[in-house]
Amino acid sequence: MLNGKAHKKLHGHVWFNGIDQEVEECVETCQKCQVNSDTSRFEPLNPSPIPTGPLKCISIDFYVPLRCGSYLMVIICEYSKYPLVYVIPRTTAAVVVLFSTFGIPEIVKTDNGPPFSSFVFSRFAREQGFKHRKITPLWPRANGMCERFMQNLGKVMRNSSITRKEWEAELIEFLRNYRSTPHSSTGFPPSQVMFKAKSIHKKVLENDSKAKAMMKVYGDKKLKTCVADFKIDEFVLVKWNRRFKSDSIYDPTRLELLKSTDDASEKPSVEGSLSVDQRLFHEFGDLLMVKDDDVIQNAEPNVGDVPEVDVTSELKSENRVVIKYGNDEVVSVKEVVRPKRNTRPPDRYENPVLYGVKSNNQQ
Repeated sequence: MLNGKAHKKLHGHVWFNGIDQEVEECVETCQKCQVNSDTSRFEPLNPSPIPTGPLKCISIDFYVPLRCGSYLMVIICEYSKYPLVYVIPRTTAAVVVLFSTFGIPEIVKTDNGPPFSSFVFSRFAREQGFKHRKITPLWPRANGMCERFMQNLGKVMRNSSITRKEWEAELIEFLRNYRSTPHSSTGFPPSQVMFKAKSIHKKVLENDSKAKAMMKVYGDKKLKTCVADFKIDEFVLVKWNRRFKSDSIYDPTRLELLKSTDDASEKPSVEGSLSVDQRLFHEFGDLLMVKDDDVIQNAEPNVGDVPEVDVTSELKSENRVVIKYGNDEVVSVKEVVRPKRNTRPPDRYENPVLYGVKSNNQQ
């Protein structure tokens, strides 16, 4: 919808019956407006259920290199929220120290960084027998619990430089306080849930479900979420990685959705619609854009269950591209080139005044 200022400006120069509707349709189908509009649209939050016990599912992330050149590898138990921090000389050494304390978990959740996308880590996962789940690319809130802890860890490291104290001492004090403080989700200290899980297991599940239910209500209201409504034969734009700020937000190539597999994603889908990520697709003709927000939820929404997107060009002889989620084909799309429409004034006006400039016959 156009705002009141645009309507008033148009009516001050020219008017005919249905002008507002025609102008709005022109703006909604404008290629330049669509690829550069940045209005927010998020899907409803789907919090991940709490694991059945300690160290069944863990999250891993790296803290940026320290002044000494070392890295901090952070491991958090998704059940107890118990954090472990290891100092390693390089990120490739993660497989050496991983699981050396409490054994092998069932699921390991990470981002798509080079340490976790390498062949070495894939082979390590197969040898140890755990499932490696990578979150949605360029979407850190999918690993929200670990990312939220990284914010606190960053404050500790910065405070150590201000107070001129050894960062190792600051880190030990921080971990001691964090592990002994009741968590907002479980209501118990992480150390107690980690090592005394059987005695408080039912209470932990109850508190966690209540906290995530409140988080979902608040998050859906704040983000103004809505369910994806992409359908077959619709025209869409695909979000790409911009190298410069002057690049368009979406790929200018218009694509048409042709088909979808039944297992397009692990998220529940609406009947008659595609189960795809709204943040990467944009329905051409209606502003359904998404703004990248840095807000991290304490209890992470389950957007990490969306498989990663690999946009590749195939079948070039047929002028098509194929969008894939991981190794499974999800949506096959083809480029659509529409002929330009010749515009002309309405027939009921013989010589209308356009944009406040009179024609040569009236001057």
